[in-house]
Amino acid sequence: MKISRLKSSGYLVLLIPFLWVSGYFSLRVVTSLSSYENLVKVYAPINNASLLAMFTLAAISFLIMVITFISGRSLNWLPRIVLIFFLSLTVLSFAYGWYVTEETKKELYERGYIECDSKRKLGLKYSSRTYALSPELCVSE
Repeated sequence: MKISRLKSSGYLVLLIPFLWVSGYFSLRVVTSLSSYENLVKVYAPINNASLLAMFTLAAISFLIMVITFISGRSLNWLPRIVLIFFLSLTVLSFAYGWYVTEETKKELYERGYIECDSKRKLGLKYSSRTYALSPELCVSE
């Protein structure tokens, strides 16, 4: 079954901003977790993990749409094992995001950082904890 290249190009146009935004925020999260300054803000593990998983899902969707656009065929020809592989890759990126956040928290405690209770933000959709090298830095900003 043939698929319209116009339809698949429409999906590509919709996926490009989503891919760019999720990639930007994923890169920002990964670099913030690997840089240790005087004050370090660590977002909730579910936030970091879901960002990485969404980036992986967007990249996979973009790849599938490019293949569909080039070949002009529907997705019925794609083997089921490929879809299972893509799904497991998304789950692994979610687990990696969670793992990196937890390891960052452990490393901060090992380096002597303390948690600033006054800068902690907890909510249903967003939460973060701020760590500092000394208690004076918690009060300063």
